Amino acid sequence: MLRGLALPFRAARFLLSHRSLWPFAIAPVLIHGALLVGAAVFVLAYADAAAAWIWAPPSGTTFWSTALLALWYVLYLLVLAFGLVTAYATTLLVSGVVASPFNDTLSARAEALLRDDGPGGPNDGRPLWREALYSLRSTALVLALYLTLMGPVLLLNVVPGLGSMAATGLGTGVSAFFLTLEFADITLARYGYRLRQKLRLLRAHPGLTAGFGLSTSLLLWIPLLNLLCVPIAVVGGTAMALALIQDSTPPRTGSG
Repeated sequence: MLRGLALPFRAARFLLSHRSLWPFAIAPVLIHGALLVGAAVFVLAYADAAAAWIWAPPSGTTFWSTALLALWYVLYLLVLAFGLVTAYATTLLVSGVVASPFNDTLSARAEALLRDDGPGGPNDGRPLWREALYSLRSTALVLALYLTLMGPVLLLNVVPGLGSMAATGLGTGVSAFFLTLEFADITLARYGYRLRQKLRLLRAHPGLTAGFGLSTSLLLWIPLLNLLCVPIAVVGGTAMALALIQDSTPPRTGSG
C-alpha cells in the first residue's frame, strides 16, 4: 500500500528529471485540462438539482424545517463530493481514450528509460497505427466496464444519508481501482495481456493497486498539479506494470 501511495510522486520526479519525455506529455495535459474544467463546471451546476432529485429541499420557518434543511445541505455536500470524485475519475478515463496515442508513446518512451536499454519493447515491430488501435480499444473497454460498475453505486444515492455515504465510499474505491487499471493497461496491452488477465494481475496485488489509485486520485485535488496528473499517472502506471510483469509470466505477445 505504501509503495503504491508513493509511486505517483516518484513518477513525478522521474518525469521532471527526463526532459526528453516532456514533449510527449503536452498533449495529454491539454486534453485533460479541457475535460477537467468542463466536468467540474457541469458538477457544480447540477449538484443541487441532483440533491433535490434525491430529496426535495424542506421549506418552512419552524425549528424542524430548519433542522431538515441543514440535513439537506449535508446531503448536497455529499452529492457534490461524490460528483466531483466521479467526474474527475471519469475525466481521466475519457481523456485516456482521447489521448490514447499520446499516452502510449509516452509510456513506451518511459519504459525505454526505466529499462535503460533504449527502444525495443515486446511489440516493437507492430505498426504504429495498429499499436494505437489496440491501445484505444483496450482503454475504451476499461471505460465501459467502469461506467457499468458505477451504475449500481450511483443508485445508492437514492437512499438519503447512509446510501449517499456508502455511494461515496464505494465510488472512491471503484474509481481508485479503475484509475490503476487504466494507466497500467497501457503497458500491459503492449505485453499482450487481455482484459481478464489484467484484472487478475491487479487483484493479486490489492495493496499496490489501491495505493496507486488513491494517490492518483489525491493528485486530482491539488491545484495546477492535477493538470499534470495524466502524464504522471502514465509514467507511474508504466513502472508499476513493469514490476508486476516481472513477478508473473507474460502471455504471448500480440494476444490483444
